[in-house]
Amino acid sequence: MSPEVPFAATSTGAVIRRIVDTGPDRAALAAVRALDPALAAAVEQALAVEPAGRPADGSALVELLTAGGEADHRPLHPDTVREQITLGWRTLAL
Repeated sequence: MSPEVPFAATSTGAVIRRIVDTGPDRAALAAVRALDPALAAAVEQALAVEPAGRPADGSALVELLTAGGEADHRPLHPDTVREQITLGWRTLAL
């Protein structure tokens, strides 16, 4: 499995099965954790198998991503995170 892909699989059905049953690839989460532990914790929560463990909505996700992390990491401003999420969604819509 590639550490860059949280749900690496050989087919769309297999990706969906991983999302529903097993969650993201541990190596992918470890790669993010090595870069930024606070971001890895937010990603892990956002990709939780159980829906109750995920942020409830977009505002909760922005709050999770902008919460203070380790002392040497400055949290991003909520507006910056919202802009990046919006840009990502617009890119997917193309």
